[in-house]
Amino acid sequence: MIARLRNLSLPVWFIVAGMFLINAGAFLVIPIMAIYFKDRLHLSVVELGLVLAVKMWVQWGLAVVGGMMADRFGHRAIMATGLLVRAASYPLMLLATGFWTLLSVSFLLGLGSALYIPASKGALVHLADPSDRMVLFSLRDTAVNLGAAVGPAVGLLFSGLSYEVLFLVCAALFFVYGVLCLVLVPEIAVQGSGEPDARRGTFAGLGALIRADVAALVLVMIGFFFFYSQIELTLPLFAKAAYDEAGAFLLFSVNAATVVAFQVPVASRLSSRRGEVVLALGMAAVSLGLLLCAADLGLGAFLCGVFVFSFGEILIGPKVEAMLSDRVRGALVGTAMGLLSLGAGIGGTLGHLGGGRLYAALDGRQSGRAYWLLGSVLALLLAFVIVRSLPRALRQTSEAS
Repeated sequence: MIARLRNLSLPVWFIVAGMFLINAGAFLVIPIMAIYFKDRLHLSVVELGLVLAVKMWVQWGLAVVGGMMADRFGHRAIMATGLLVRAASYPLMLLATGFWTLLSVSFLLGLGSALYIPASKGALVHLADPSDRMVLFSLRDTAVNLGAAVGPAVGLLFSGLSYEVLFLVCAALFFVYGVLCLVLVPEIAVQGSGEPDARRGTFAGLGALIRADVAALVLVMIGFFFFYSQIELTLPLFAKAAYDEAGAFLLFSVNAATVVAFQVPVASRLSSRRGEVVLALGMAAVSLGLLLCAADLGLGAFLCGVFVFSFGEILIGPKVEAMLSDRVRGALVGTAMGLLSLGAGIGGTLGHLGGGRLYAALDGRQSGRAYWLLGSVLALLLAFVIVRSLPRALRQTSEAS
């Protein structure tokens, strides 16, 4: 693993370090954003929810467009554009005078992410050796989680400052990183290798990705994020109901610590394993984790369940990204990464809406455990479907090409 990390180039390390930096910056303000705008603009909880929902759906829904633009105009340029759009969004939020102006700025904030995320993933694919891609995506996810853990702690440390100062510091981090991208990230020469070059027609490039293997991997991402979204909504609700607020706080701590500690080492060991095996193992980890959450064995067993569940996150996301980048020719990598982001958004939305409604219908501690038992069975079923069906979809596309 150490040898692989040493072989990564300076631009790769710059992008990974940047993911830590901008996530730490974003999480300076994420914990206080709803509080700040509720107090300053006197917005209702429903209005705040709409503001956050617009940001999320622009970020995920327009990621395909961001990826297509990266393939057409260059990954470096679109990365920098996305970062600078986000840098401008935070001061503009401070100038918002009501719900509609804040909603408009929230759209801009999501647009910046929709441009930057697929472009940066595409750049990593082009700058790294194919055998290192799962490790590289895992390293990227580790940086994201570490930034998300450090940002709130730094924000708490400087909580004596005004909220406006935290917003401006966040904007400055995005601005500096965006400018440095133009200097330190090389322009990437993309070879289409026989597939329609996205530089000649973005929709022709998107059409070339409408095939069985891409669809199968996007569906895996949808399925995984359906379950992963529970860690943001129903798992904390269940933890508080069953184990008080300490359970909810420990849930996030265990998840973040597990991902940071194990993501890269596990990816290094499993990067050469067959894709369907790694993905099925990830879904089996989700299933076992939910089963432990369903068992009425106390807080320790619940946190063990979260620990095991987190290995699904460690295995599935980076492996799907690595598999798709291996199967898509250079000119279409950004668009493919955008499709995965769209899949994650669809799965997360289905998990929040469908999972939230079902959990509410099964109200109460014991019925909540029935919810996790049902989730465990469904995750295990998805693991079985992956083992049985994914190789066929991958093989069909290989034979057709």
